[in-house]
Amino acid sequence: MTSALAPATRRTPPTRLRAHNAVLAALQASRPTARHRADLRPGNHPRRVIGPPARHYHRTRDDDLADQPDPPRDVPTDALIIGVVQGPDGPLPAPGAEDVDAALDGSLAATLTILGATGKAGEVTKIATAGRLTAPLIVAVGVGALNGTPPSEQEALRRAAGAGLRALGPGKARRVALALPARDDAEAEAVALGALLGSYAFGRYRADGQQPATDVTLLGGDWPAAVNRARILADAVTLVRDLVNTGPSHLVPAMFAAEAERVAAASGLDVEVLDEKALADGGYGGILGVGQGSVHPPRLVRLGYSHPDAAKTVVLAGKGITFDSGGLSLKPAKGMEAMKSDMGGAAAVLAAMQAIAALAPAVNVVGYMPLAENMPAAPRSGPPTSSPSSAAPRSRS
Repeated sequence: MTSALAPATRRTPPTRLRAHNAVLAALQASRPTARHRADLRPGNHPRRVIGPPARHYHRTRDDDLADQPDPPRDVPTDALIIGVVQGPDGPLPAPGAEDVDAALDGSLAATLTILGATGKAGEVTKIATAGRLTAPLIVAVGVGALNGTPPSEQEALRRAAGAGLRALGPGKARRVALALPARDDAEAEAVALGALLGSYAFGRYRADGQQPATDVTLLGGDWPAAVNRARILADAVTLVRDLVNTGPSHLVPAMFAAEAERVAAASGLDVEVLDEKALADGGYGGILGVGQGSVHPPRLVRLGYSHPDAAKTVVLAGKGITFDSGGLSLKPAKGMEAMKSDMGGAAAVLAAMQAIAALAPAVNVVGYMPLAENMPAAPRSGPPTSSPSSAAPRSRS
């Protein structure tokens, strides 16, 4: 299963390397130990955060995703998602759909063939149950050619679950059950994670109030550890998506740093934040140079996780340019809208640290978030907050 915690970012141009060099200098000055709270550079710089309170981003509730062993035909739900295997002679029900096929008198494969389904990965076919099942709708999702024995390819299952949830759309099905292959922890985690990621919706700038499915049930067994891990990872990915989708005027460096403090407090992470004065006192010319044209001054955030049995330390650093107007005279207007996502690296670091704190691996981890707004003068130079780019949900699983 591939990780969605670290979205690809553009290579940092040479002119921006000074900001990253400042982070490296900070690393050389720090020596993480148990519950370490060292400053970012030698000297005792006070923590300063200026800006409005951080917005609380979405987290999955404990009842967002449940698992149960009940037969799929009897589960009270608005939609039932099953898998379809790409067989040598046509589509076949995937493991987990046996009870559904039995409820349809063994006609599931023939019905899928008539409807043109092939079992190709990501393919979605909807079937009305006409009262044969408690659920009024079957959503059959192709998983490709599986080898038939657990664990199936986790990426295929994750994508199938996400495709099924997305096919239902926000507001159309409030309760969804998944009868995809979930025969061991690996399969169950993949299906659960895909379902949570596929049900993502960003509604901060929408007036219609549509929300994704609120109750998702994983059928086929009892997998508490797998469901818990899936929820932790989904929370982290959701945090990144929410931050990237947030308009740039609602996520200036001070606001981003405040959100990092909120996440750190909720997760039990150590946190240090340097404001523009502390950055100047510490000689952080790179990040100050990038942010000096903006009315919103930069911040440098250090997050720390430690484990008493750790034998090594891992360091993460993510670019946090909350809006990048570089090349303003060269880029077309539509190209500028996407420049609000230049903080995706820092968002990935913050979310990774949140997940690491919850998973508690035996390693020390330090995360650096250099935050700056690369803008000339007035904030009105940026695109509108409610631009299509900032309002569009990012829901890929």
